[in-house]
Amino acid sequence: SFKNRMTISRRLAEHRNKILYAALVLAVLAAFGATLGTGFLWDDHQVIEANPYIKSWSVQNLRHAFISDPFNQALNYYRPFQTVSHMIDYSLWGLNPAGYHLVNLSIHAACALLVFALIGEMGLGVTAAFLSALFFAVNPVVIEQLLVTAGRAELATTFFTLISVICFLRKGYIASFLTFILALGFKE
Repeated sequence: SFKNRMTISRRLAEHRNKILYAALVLAVLAAFGATLGTGFLWDDHQVIEANPYIKSWSVQNLRHAFISDPFNQALNYYRPFQTVSHMIDYSLWGLNPAGYHLVNLSIHAACALLVFALIGEMGLGVTAAFLSALFFAVNPVVIEQLLVTAGRAELATTFFTLISVICFLRKGYIASFLTFILALGFKE
C-alpha cells in the first residue's frame, strides 16, 4: 500500500542520513584528529593556563566573565560564553589540553552536521548537502581554531549561527534569536 511504501521510504532516508552523519564525523576525525595530541599554543597560555578566572565557579569569576575580555587586558573583546565554556573545561579536564581539543573537535563536527542540515533545509538535495558538509568538515582553514583551544570563539559562534539560521528557516524565530545571542556571546 501507499502508506507502507512511504514508511519504508522514510526509514531508508533516516538510515541513509545516519550513515552520512557518521561519515562526516569520521571525516572530521581523519582530517583533524591529530589535534587531540596538541598541547596549549599561543593564546591558550594566557586565556587558559594563566587565567585564574576560569579555575573556580566563584561569583567573582562569573561576574568577571561578563565584564572583561578573555585575555584579561581590557581589550575590545566581549566573549563571556567562551570564558564560561573554559570554566566548564577546567572543571572537567583541569589543564589537560586533550580535553579542550576534544571539545573543539566535537563542536567542529557538530558544525559539519549542521551544514548538512542547513543545505538540506534549503532543499538542495542530499548529495549537495553531503558534499557541502564534507568540504566544510575537512577544510584546512579551520586548523587554527582546532590547534589553539582559545579558537573556540569562532567554532562556537559558527555552531550557534548555523542553528540560528536553521531555526529561522523553520520559522522558529524565538529560538533563532536566542541562538544568535549565544553566538554573539562567544564572539563579538
